Amino acid sequence: MVSWRIAPLIAALVTLTGAGGRAVVDPTMVREAIEAAWNETALPGSSLEVRSVPALAYESGRPRVEVVLPDGPLRPGPRALTVACVVDDRTVSRGLASVVVSRRILVWVPRRNLTRGETVTAIDLRPEPRVVERDPVRAFEDPGDLTWIAARDLEAGVELRSADLDRRPDVVAGDAVQLVSRAGDASVAVTGRVRRAANVGESLLVLNPVTGSVVRAVLESPGVAVLEAGEPAPSRSSR
Repeated sequence: MVSWRIAPLIAALVTLTGAGGRAVVDPTMVREAIEAAWNETALPGSSLEVRSVPALAYESGRPRVEVVLPDGPLRPGPRALTVACVVDDRTVSRGLASVVVSRRILVWVPRRNLTRGETVTAIDLRPEPRVVERDPVRAFEDPGDLTWIAARDLEAGVELRSADLDRRPDVVAGDAVQLVSRAGDASVAVTGRVRRAANVGESLLVLNPVTGSVVRAVLESPGVAVLEAGEPAPSRSSR
């Protein structure tokens, strides 16, 4: 549920004459009130464009402008903000102002053309500053030290979306791992072949080349899988 707060702005407002002889708050002052209120919670790198403001009319007295803001920073995109003219603590008119919030962010783009299925690491990508007018909820965030797989053909310089790259598992079918069996301080190991993709800490199937059987193990690191309890040791003659 969105909560709202009211930012009151008091200024030496210039008044104009409106319909029926009523005074109207100068639109420039309404814009300044909106900008002042927004600056209090603006995110770094954000900017605000006030597209239009309503005519706030009143009859007499010293008016002030109140701007109703969401409880938190305005996200990128078009927004409608309620503004009100208050005289002697009484709201005498209100309306909607149209604004657009932009934000300068870093996005990730390929340094070169990438082919679907190709392995991708941070060296294949570069960060680029972009100004956005929509919340980048589907943007690819950061490659880190992980390895990725291109989910489709990608052109160099195109902003990456989260669906464009899939994280490559720590091991995939066909990878070689040390298949280890431990009993107390003793252990035996042989080189096995992974039958199913997995990440560190997950269970996977490994082909034991000594027995020709497929056994279940837990991936301890990208190159080591430890037999689960109850599975036969890799080699009865190994120590």
